[in-house]
Amino acid sequence: MYAVRDVISNDTTPNKQYTNLLLNDLQNRYNIYSQEQVLFLQKYLNNYTDALNTITTLRNLTANLSTYQAENINNWLDIEQLQINIALADSAYKDSIIINNADMLMPLAQNNSQKGQIKAQLLLESVGLAQFDEYTPLPEEQMSNKSAFAETKNNVEIGKSQDLLYIYPNPVNNKLTVEYALLVSTSINKLGIYDIKGTLIKTVPIKEQLGLEKIDVSNLTNGTYIISFGTNGIGKYSKKFIVKH
Repeated sequence: MYAVRDVISNDTTPNKQYTNLLLNDLQNRYNIYSQEQVLFLQKYLNNYTDALNTITTLRNLTANLSTYQAENINNWLDIEQLQINIALADSAYKDSIIINNADMLMPLAQNNSQKGQIKAQLLLESVGLAQFDEYTPLPEEQMSNKSAFAETKNNVEIGKSQDLLYIYPNPVNNKLTVEYALLVSTSINKLGIYDIKGTLIKTVPIKEQLGLEKIDVSNLTNGTYIISFGTNGIGKYSKKFIVKH
């Protein structure tokens, strides 16, 4: 079996052979963590039919979770499935799909504990049904390549580069979730949490180039913090998040 870091291409454009090896490796790991990454990569590659099948797999896996966890993940999967339906629809019908699902999206967009909160907010805003507080990134001169990304709320969407980084919820109470696909920056090996003064609070090793980390921030005081991805202490990408208990 291939390790995730062994099947990511170092080229600017991911090699199809390596991408398929990565998907095969993850699909053989029948757990929620791995299947979420399968869905993440399938959507990135526009493999929507396979992504819908993965959503079904994930729903089945939630049967072993607590009621709260299962509901949270299934709500997120509802949004993921909605995004796929929008992607597959004709342009003339995309907005109406969101409008017809506004009753489902609105409570999720207003709930900070929901895994899909930011995606729900972006969908509602895209059709003018709501307006939520904008995310304002904290300027950091030492961070390079930030111009290669188009920042939208808490997410770094694909721009000229192909690294994908997501953090949620924001504000966060107990657990900060970080999703990443480092399809270009193969040397990144850790992420750090800093306070607003730049003091390092904790580090988390990045062992794979595609993954999901859940970081416990329950012991942090209320305030603004920075999460930074980098190599051996040198930051490359950073995002601001708020701890609010």
